Amino acid sequence: MQLKEYKARSQETHKDLQQQLLAAKKESKDIQEQYNNYKDEMSEVQETIELSALDKEMAEEKVINNLVIGDDYIF
Repeated sequence: MQLKEYKARSQETHKDLQQQLLAAKKESKDIQEQYNNYKDEMSEVQETIELSALDKEMAEEKVINNLVIGDDYIF
């Protein structure tokens, strides 16, 4: 009788561990997806910042060029 009880407990433990493993795998997959989405968003933010920096540089150069009169600078 003890062997049957041990076998039943072992099977129940195995079933519980399998469920925990599946839950952990799902959580890991969800976290990986969230991380990938975060990386994509940060890549877009970085690109926006770089484009803004270029726009700023171009605007500064335009202002400087508009302030130049002949060879003399207004500064």
